[in-house]
Amino acid sequence: MRECCPLHQFDKKNNLQAQGIFDDTESTWLITKKIIEDDNSITKDKVVEVFQKYHSLSFRSNYNKVISIDPFEIFDCNQLEALQLEILQFMTIKEIVIETLPTSNVRIGFHKNYSTYHLLNWINWHEQGHSIPPIVLGSDDTGIFATNIYNEFANIYCTLINDHNLSQSEAIKIIRYIDNNSKIYKFR
Repeated sequence: MRECCPLHQFDKKNNLQAQGIFDDTESTWLITKKIIEDDNSITKDKVVEVFQKYHSLSFRSNYNKVISIDPFEIFDCNQLEALQLEILQFMTIKEIVIETLPTSNVRIGFHKNYSTYHLLNWINWHEQGHSIPPIVLGSDDTGIFATNIYNEFANIYCTLINDHNLSQSEAIKIIRYIDNNSKIYKFR
């Protein structure tokens, strides 16, 4: 929603009409002046400058550009793993459940196949004593991805055995863990 004006979306007084696109005839200065008059805390020239850039045609043309960031330009592998573990611990404390969607994530995401899917990382970290929030399995859009919850469990089970060389009992233990979480945290 980068094309939506935040003032229209988050107006406290609800006196601005929400619109999904900008009106090229919109008078940026009049809107800016009204905001400054209504809210005495907004008086800095920098705020006005940012607001005017936000509504500028030349800046709006950049809204749909894709920006790719290589996380390894910022973090090394150990730092990235530590950051992931911190986020997972935060999620555990806040009781935020992870819903994992293997087929959807493999087909449209970073993962090339189920063997690189991050579920096993979470399971391993959990077994190592790290705080990992409960994990549940989902099937996402079954019509588009031609799957269902049974296929998702089967894919995870087969991947654990065939690609990660777990025994059947180890794989079943993980499946039971995820299934039990699903029973606890399911939508009603």
